[in-house]
Amino acid sequence: MKYLSPILAADLGGTKVLAGIVGGDGYLQNRVKLRSEGGGGLESILRNLYAAIDRVLDLATDRPAAIALAAAGVIDIAQGTITNSPNLMATNGVPIKDLLARRYSLPVVLINDASSAAVAEHRLGAGIGTKNMVFLTVSTGLGGGIIIDGKLYQGADGSAGEFGHTSIDLNGPADSCGLFGCLEQNASGTAIARNATNLIGKGRQSILVKILSDNGIITTEDVAEAARQGDMLAIEVFNEAMRRLGIGIVNIVNVFNPELIVVGGGVSETGDMLFEPVRQFVAGHAFRLPASRVKIVPAALGDEAGAIGAGLYAREELRL
Repeated sequence: MKYLSPILAADLGGTKVLAGIVGGDGYLQNRVKLRSEGGGGLESILRNLYAAIDRVLDLATDRPAAIALAAAGVIDIAQGTITNSPNLMATNGVPIKDLLARRYSLPVVLINDASSAAVAEHRLGAGIGTKNMVFLTVSTGLGGGIIIDGKLYQGADGSAGEFGHTSIDLNGPADSCGLFGCLEQNASGTAIARNATNLIGKGRQSILVKILSDNGIITTEDVAEAARQGDMLAIEVFNEAMRRLGIGIVNIVNVFNPELIVVGGGVSETGDMLFEPVRQFVAGHAFRLPASRVKIVPAALGDEAGAIGAGLYAREELRL
């Protein structure tokens, strides 16, 4: 595929906004990364988004043909709004597509961040050459994007791929979406850190006790490192999270029969601690035919996947 028109692409999340120019080769140039202050008000979120875009425009040698925004949350394509984003709550229902179009006098395309990452990994990353692929991001939250017959599947309104809000345990913890036992509440980085903290609160011994005492919090990285050192509580927490992630992926394999599942996000950086138990669980629990075909691999494009995918998607949608 040949890429020509430069697209200004931004990936807006709860903690950061990453922007740049998706150039002729499809990769990100003139990269700018700023805090997004997603937990603040709309004014601060927009201020940081505009600042990132303005800085990229200052760095760019050519004016972009369009702006592509990947955002965390459920996207209403027709309205150009983010309808449900726990990490960007102040943007819910705001016509962010129109705001950008008026401010910069450019066409604007809005897409979910995990769907855009799926596009990037399919076109330029771990999914090159596949026709049917699912992308999962396992980080603070858990989301996904779906490629069917080489094309991004977004559903009727643009909300497809919210695997983090599929329930695997109706008796599990409540989620902000209103369901109980969502995959995100069981297998995300947030869930791993929370479950370790809860067990320590019940008196369980672990090398994580000192970290919690010193820092006031435990991170997913802390749990993963403790597990590598043989800490039994950390191993228990991490393995249970991977078992539950495996349940979610079995559901995906049985429903979609993909050739490939690409896993990105911070938790995927634990490597074989994630991939080996998940692969084994899927092999042992999914239907034999799709389980024998599917490969589960790490993402290739890192934190730039959302912005890159948004740019590629905009170019294809606008035929630039």
